[in-house]
Parts: sequence; C-alpha cells; structure tokens
Amino acid sequence: MTTATETASQAYRDIERFSTADMLSAMLDGQRAAVDAAAAALPALEEAVEAAAKRLTSPESRLIYVGAGTSGRVAMLDAVELYPTFGWPEERSLFLLAGGSISVAEARESAEDDTDAGRAEIDAVNCGPQDVVVGLAASGSTPYTLAAIEAAKARGALTIGIANNPGSALLESADCAVLLETGAEVLAGSTRMAAGTSQKIAMNLFSTAVMMRLGKVYRGRMVDMKPSNRKLVRRAVEMLMQVADCDEASARRALEETEFHVKPAVLVLRAFRRGRRRPPSIAMATTCTVRLPNLAEWSHIYLRTHGKTDMTDTPSLMFQETAEAAEAVERLFAQEAKTFAELGRVIAERGPAVVSMSARGSSDHAASFFKYLFEIHTGIPVASIGPSVASVYDASLKLERALHITISQSGGSPDIVAAQASAKKGGAVTLAVVNVADSPLAKAADIVLPIHAGPERSVAATKSFIASAAALA
Repeated sequence: MTTATETASQAYRDIERFSTADMLSAMLDGQRAAVDAAAAALPALEEAVEAAAKRLTSPESRLIYVGAGTSGRVAMLDAVELYPTFGWPEERSLFLLAGGSISVAEARESAEDDTDAGRAEIDAVNCGPQDVVVGLAASGSTPYTLAAIEAAKARGALTIGIANNPGSALLESADCAVLLETGAEVLAGSTRMAAGTSQKIAMNLFSTAVMMRLGKVYRGRMVDMKPSNRKLVRRAVEMLMQVADCDEASARRALEETEFHVKPAVLVLRAFRRGRRRPPSIAMATTCTVRLPNLAEWSHIYLRTHGKTDMTDTPSLMFQETAEAAEAVERLFAQEAKTFAELGRVIAERGPAVVSMSARGSSDHAASFFKYLFEIHTGIPVASIGPSVASVYDASLKLERALHITISQSGGSPDIVAAQASAKKGGAVTLAVVNVADSPLAKAADIVLPIHAGPERSVAATKSFIASAAALA
C-alpha cells in the first residue's frame, strides 16, 4: 500500500512543464501544507513538551534525537543548536544518525534499513529511564529509527515519535505520538519538501518550548545563551541592560565578572545596588539570592518554568522550593561549622597550587561562583575538568598539591564519581559538595560537605544550586 508521503499528486503530475513562476508557486503551496500540519499537531506537541520537560529536570537526563536521511539531519540540527541558544549542556544533547556522522554531508540512504545499528547505538549511549528519545521519520516506518525507539522504550526512556503518515509504526510505538499530516508531496516522494519542513517547524516548537519550561528563557530572551562571537556578546550586553535596567558599562562589567553568564550577572548587579562598597561579585550575588525580599522575582529570573506568569498567585512547586532556599543555607551553616574549619585547615596546611573542579548542569554554575571568589581572595587558579576526561577518555591527570572539588546534587552520577576518583588517584585531596550525604561520591571523598538542601521535588537548580553556591562562597 502506497503511503501518503509517497503518493503522486495528480495536480502536479506535469510540474516540470510548468512555467518557473507556477512551479515555484506550487512548491510554496506544499510548504504551506507543512505549516498547516504543524498547527494541527499542536495538542500532540503540547503533550510531548510537558512530558519531556518533566523528565529532563533530572540532572542526569539527556535529550537524544534519532533519524535517517532528511529527518536525521533535521534532528541533528535541532540537537546541535541547543547549547549555543539555551546553554543546554552538550553532553546532554545527543543525535543518532543512520550511517553515522558521515551522513551529515554525504547521503547514505541505505543506512536507514539497518535495524541492528539502531538498537546498538541506543545501547552504546547507555540510554535509560532518565532520558528522552525523539525519533523522526517521514514515513513513520524507517527501520533504523523504529528499532532505536523500541530499544529506548525497552530501557525505560520517554519516547517521542514524529512522523508524516497516519497510523505508522513509529507513532504506534512511541509514548508520545506527533502526526504531521502533510499528505502527498508536490514532487512525489520527496519528503525533504513539505514533510521535512513540517518536521523542522515541529522541532523548533518542541525544543524551544521544552527549554522555556526548563527556565532557559526570561521575558522572551535567551538568558542562557552562550555569547561565542561579537554579535552574541553584544546581544548579551543589550539583554542585561534591558532585564536589569542598567547602563552598558555596568552590564559589561557584570558579564565579565560572571564569564558572560547573563543570569548570575543580573544578581551581581542587584547585589551591587544594595549599597555594597566592594565591586559586585559572584559571592555577593549568592548572598543576594538568599536575602531578596521578593523571591518570586528571583525565581522568575533563574528558573521560570511551570505555573502561571504571576507566581505569587498560585505558587508552583519550583517557587516553593526556591523560597525554602534560605532555610537550607541556615541549616548548612549551623550543621557544618566543623567541616568548614577542616577545609580551612587543609587549605592552610597543604597550600594547594591549584584547585580543580568537576560538575555538570546547575552545579557547574555554582562552580563558576566559587572560581571567581576563590581566585580573588587567594590568587590560586581554579580549573574546570570535564567529567568525560575520566569517564569517557580514561585520562589521568597529575594533581599533586591540588584540591579537587566535585559538586553534585545526587552524588550518584557515574561520570562525576569517576572524575573524583581520577583526581584522587592523581594526588589531589578531594572534597565532595553534595545534597545526598551517603551517596557514592560522598563515600569516596576525603572531605564531604553536605549542603542540607533536603529533598528536591522539582529540579536541582533551586535549593541545591543556592545551597551549593553558599557553601562554596
């Protein structure tokens, strides 16, 4: 049976004989069909966004894209743009393309039939219940993609299927099915046309909405973007000027002090406005988050996500947890005085030549807070070591006379635990800053600093982030 995307439209059976103007107009009509298909799929996309955002609040979660041919390249494009646009960690965004990376620039259409490769690649990335796997296929029956989605579902991952043919196997197999019913192509079977466009629209909507739900957007601005060129640096400056209502010089100074992270730069400026005589610093921003009288406002700045725009109306779970942060910091200082004293003794006696750090996600932001403060007050350089140095590449670092700090909410991520073990093997004294005091990371560390944030009911970027930053400051 011929599927809708393979059907030849009688209206365009002689399209090659059309005038150029009519030919272009006909193809544009096909693109309009892509927009209409995406509009009809909005309820299904909403379901997929809500489910994915909920799963991706876990710091160990990943967004994994799967596809072949045009669909695979559309998926790949969405995956690679998440880091520069939203600051989504690169290690938490993967794409599995039939035929491998060579298929990006060279069409290898036969690779889509390799079901073994689809299953094997899901196994290779150790897909699990914390992950979200999005499979794209215009036909909805691409063997590689279908096998990958089925394997991911068997491993407990949330699966999302996006296809252009109703009733297709991919839509039947996935947890969340998104049908983009574009019908017959103007150029029969050329699914890079309407089907491909509809998939690109759907992916734009899906990933952007997910990132909004995860707090990556504030007042319609990409506050977690990575300013990696002059244009983006300028955008970050202008964004901060608008959000924080400051002049250009103040915005640039705050951004420079936070390594061009917009969110903490806002807090640096607010701390400075509270009348402090010293230059604004990350440590002051940390203090400011605890003392802000309007915690709802700060919650919007850092973690705007589920719930109403006016969070003071019906407080969301995330708002409630942010409001509990001050109590978490009080518990930290009350219960860990001896730990802080021990740390001071170790630093004084050992005189570390360097401090190394390993963290991911929001914990990595807390590490940035510490880096700035420690370097200013001690003159000792602080270096970030990616967890994959140890967990993926099995590299050994020479860290004699070093203090290695690992920050993790759960203390159970295998790559973070491996990073600490590698540092310890290299000669460093290890400090684990964790919320779970009996975690594998804590048990293996020389010194443990529990942050006492308590159970996290929304995401680890609320209480745990603030408590971690306060502990390090």
